[in-house]
Amino acid sequence: MNVTPLRSALFIAITILSISLLSLFISNYGHAQSPAHSSSVELLSSATHLIEKKRYKQAHALFELINPQQLPTETRITYLLQKTELGLANHRPKQALTTLATLSPQRLSPLDKRQYYELKAHAYSQLNNIFETIKTRTSLGHWLTQADAIRRNQAMIWNDVNQLSKTALRSLNPNIPGDPTSAWMALALIYKTYEQQPKQLQKQLKQWQKAFPQTLSINALPYEIQSALSKQFWHIDKIALLLPNAGPYKNAANSIKQGILTAYYQSIGTRPTLTFYDTNHGKDAYPAYQHALKDGANMIIGPITKSAVQALQHKNIPVPTLALNKPATHPDMPYPHNLYYFSLSPLYEAEQAADRAWQEGYHNAITLTPNSPYGKRIAHAFKVRWQTLGGQIKNSMVFSSPQAIHYGLSRLLKVKQSQVRYKKLSNLLNSPIEFHPRPRKDVDFLFFAALNQEIMQIKPLLRFYFAEQLPVISLSTGYSGNNITNSDLDGIKIMTTPWSLSNNNKLQHQLAYASKIWNAPLRNNALFALGLDTYDLALHINQIQHHPNYILNGMTGTLSLSQHNIIRPDLTWITYKNGKVQTLVQPGALSSRAH
Repeated sequence: MNVTPLRSALFIAITILSISLLSLFISNYGHAQSPAHSSSVELLSSATHLIEKKRYKQAHALFELINPQQLPTETRITYLLQKTELGLANHRPKQALTTLATLSPQRLSPLDKRQYYELKAHAYSQLNNIFETIKTRTSLGHWLTQADAIRRNQAMIWNDVNQLSKTALRSLNPNIPGDPTSAWMALALIYKTYEQQPKQLQKQLKQWQKAFPQTLSINALPYEIQSALSKQFWHIDKIALLLPNAGPYKNAANSIKQGILTAYYQSIGTRPTLTFYDTNHGKDAYPAYQHALKDGANMIIGPITKSAVQALQHKNIPVPTLALNKPATHPDMPYPHNLYYFSLSPLYEAEQAADRAWQEGYHNAITLTPNSPYGKRIAHAFKVRWQTLGGQIKNSMVFSSPQAIHYGLSRLLKVKQSQVRYKKLSNLLNSPIEFHPRPRKDVDFLFFAALNQEIMQIKPLLRFYFAEQLPVISLSTGYSGNNITNSDLDGIKIMTTPWSLSNNNKLQHQLAYASKIWNAPLRNNALFALGLDTYDLALHINQIQHHPNYILNGMTGTLSLSQHNIIRPDLTWITYKNGKVQTLVQPGALSSRAH
């Protein structure tokens, strides 16, 4: 039996009975207030108590019994405000606004004004009328006295104005000097327009403060605005490059240098000064680093060797420094604030392969990687990332030569077990039976790290083992960089850098420009592309430092800042359909999942 309705009815009955007895007492003993007034006041008091307890159904029943004409004037205001709150609790914002329209806010007490504007803002919010919600909340702000209430109201205004598009902010802004609504909308428009240009954002915010000096104090501004106003920016006009002029890293350094200089010469506007410093075969870069600082460098690029980068992690880094290798990542290693890391690492690719597979909805993997130090690092990076995401690796195999891929794949697919089952069944029946190898069914995809010539084997082998539908995910080494039609790669998902796509006209133009400058073909297109992006990153170091979600579309990928100041290039994904390359969208764009 449901006792809740019974209790509610009993509560209302007792309330009415109590009021009736009170009215009888008043009439017998001659109190000044009339019984009708008293009963309505008591009903309103009980209904208000129920609203405070969020017992809206019972409160509504009592409101039906109240005659507002019998209420004293000051109590009638309470009645209308409580009736409005009850209407909003029942999601009737239009009814609530109609009720509020019978009140004149100028005649209300400060306490009633606060409730009036709070209820009105709530009603407009339920109607999704963002502009009127903002206007009402700015009016409410005039009557708030408690610091917590003021902060809460301002946070809600900031949330509301940020729901409006830049177009809406421009068209709806009343543009009244000194008007709080105009001030908030102008502030939101500035933030949305210059969010990824921190230096310009700061300049525009200071102009906004001059235009609306009385609107908000610096301490009352939203956190994002306070943060933007307090940031210090680097004026990058002297860039030092720490690269070896001789030794085993000379050729790599030259390719990077060619990319940097190509980007430098093709840039428009005032250019910084570039100075190159030799890093002694790449072994020890710190003397060159100190030399660059003494010469007044306010941005440093390099070094390029892992040992030199790790040594730099223990030093004082007073200016933004873009190291061109990965940092050491053991737990005790420091990560200086101004030291950033940018490199092309196959380990990043392995992690992105795991991310892609997880976004595709896969959970169980098998892996096939080269039997080499490189292959082991790739396999380990993939495994760590995949298991961190929650995936499982059912089996892993390695191959030492292209010929060994056949054997490794058959082991991964457990084809031998299928053949053993066939022989047992054939012997049991004492007659030959039709047989096709049946691969395992408990895996979602194959992670295959291989060169283009090797990856071309995988689809024919999967067809041979009747596992053609098994998805395959591979690294950028699987893409040859040409547009030759090849149906053996159909369906395989391969990551690649933007520079390696044959239709990248911008890169082709820069390659031709660089070859003309140095009168020779480039040795390493990947490191040349790294150099192009390095110069671009150096010019955008303020955005990278002060905007954690800043993205730069580079030749090596979509560049963004990750943990420990590592700038990672997110690569482009392609596949083949009918033997031709097609670019893939991120699974998140299809499923609305965040990447």
